[in-house]
Amino acid sequence: MAGQTATTDTDGKDISGNFEAQTRRVFSLMDQTLRRTGGTLASLVTMTVFIKTRAMAIASCRSVERCSGRQFSGERAHHRVELRRPGMEIEIQGIAVVGDKCTNGSCSTK
Repeated sequence: MAGQTATTDTDGKDISGNFEAQTRRVFSLMDQTLRRTGGTLASLVTMTVFIKTRAMAIASCRSVERCSGRQFSGERAHHRVELRRPGMEIEIQGIAVVGDKCTNGSCSTK
């Protein structure tokens, strides 16, 4: 999924500058997208988290686990960047595997 951001909550309320609220909303939007394709947040295998300051990296780790509803065992990278819009605190780009036919070692190359 391309970089997902949010500066409004589900009710349209402005959440600019609110790191925790934006993180919750981004995961909600990602979950909605994944569910439309038959997946869930558990389908995420890697993600890149873009944040504004190094200090946000630890908060981001905790928020990712809290907001995704699980400990994220996949690969996760944090990058300090200047985000596009004032008030934007986080952007998450994710890669998910949905509809995998190769589970439990029963995959064939045929």
